[in-house]
Amino acid sequence: KRQRDEVGVDMFDGGTPQKLQRIDESGLAVSAAMDSAAEASKCVEDDFQASKPMEDMIVNFLVRMLFLSCDGKDTDSLALYHFALETLKEAMELWPTTTIKLSYLDKLLGPAVEQKAENPPALTAALDILTVLVKSQPKQLIRENSKHIVQVFDPCFRTVQSSECVLFCEIVSAMFDSYPPSSPTNSNDARLLHAKIEELLKK
Repeated sequence: KRQRDEVGVDMFDGGTPQKLQRIDESGLAVSAAMDSAAEASKCVEDDFQASKPMEDMIVNFLVRMLFLSCDGKDTDSLALYHFALETLKEAMELWPTTTIKLSYLDKLLGPAVEQKAENPPALTAALDILTVLVKSQPKQLIRENSKHIVQVFDPCFRTVQSSECVLFCEIVSAMFDSYPPSSPTNSNDARLLHAKIEELLKK
């Protein structure tokens, strides 16, 4: 019994088991190492800043993804469309000066304009995209894409979808706020949009 007591005393140091002390110290070391790694990772994330070409690439990829998924009626396509649209909104909040390329609007909506189609499949996607862009960069959008934006106007005047009419009115309102028709300093790009609207209203 005395021998067992001596063994028991040897295993304890100040009331704390030595084995437990070693485990506790090891645990603290691992915890400290993990905390340091997390802090280092956070610093890397905070310091990261996308370059201008990278910003342009990401945003234009999202725009193309919206056009590619707008025709789908299945659950996956709809989910992808809404995910891309919400991501585009967030991206434009982060990078409001991104250069957007809408030259392919001519190919997507051009045939619909010529055939006088009422609801081309790409129209809703185009309106969703323009609504996001015109809120973050109305003047830049018009300056860089006025010739392509007018492709949206014709089908919008023929659409029977109330949701598309609402989006179109929001877009035109934002454009007119940025470039009032009566302003003598309007750029040629703004005048092109005003002229197109007036032309369609007279039909």
